[in-house]
Amino acid sequence: MIPASRLGYRMTGKFMRMFFGRIFLHPDTIFTPEMLRPELQDPRVFADSVRVIAATHARVAKAYFADGTVGLAVPPIRALLEIMAHGASAEGWTLESAELRGMFTRESVLAADWYAARLDAKQAEDIRRCEAALAHLQEFIDDPRNESAAAEIGADQRIAESRAYLEKVSAPSYRQLLVGTLGRQAEFRL
Repeated sequence: MIPASRLGYRMTGKFMRMFFGRIFLHPDTIFTPEMLRPELQDPRVFADSVRVIAATHARVAKAYFADGTVGLAVPPIRALLEIMAHGASAEGWTLESAELRGMFTRESVLAADWYAARLDAKQAEDIRRCEAALAHLQEFIDDPRNESAAAEIGADQRIAESRAYLEKVSAPSYRQLLVGTLGRQAEFRL
């Protein structure tokens, strides 16, 4: 069995000319037709290349388990790492399993508890950073040595804008604006 699906999407000639043509004078001399269509290579060379890719995937995935960083992976990525390292997820899923593929749909991600935790963490961090910035700005304004500089930079206006922004990021509507973003790592579990 040759896991050729590991190759993923193919780079087309059009893509190569459009993007690599900006870097290389003659990208077609670097990316030969054989590179763009590896299945046209010698079948044994192609099979060996795919096996090397699969072995590399396994080696890299096992490193995540060896150093414990797999604990930072969200459930779909963790399942994928398990499959790459061990051939199946803890649930017994493989790359062909509908359950695994379902974990990567937009609807599944947006409905997941782990994703909600990422959005909550992002909002909490935005609030924390805004409060810290306000505190630093207020400290700057309160120092009598900074009176002329504070007036020059419009510090009072900046305080007002920062408070308005803090109010915005603290609102439930801001949390809703984050839906569809990456959010933020909720916690470290190393």
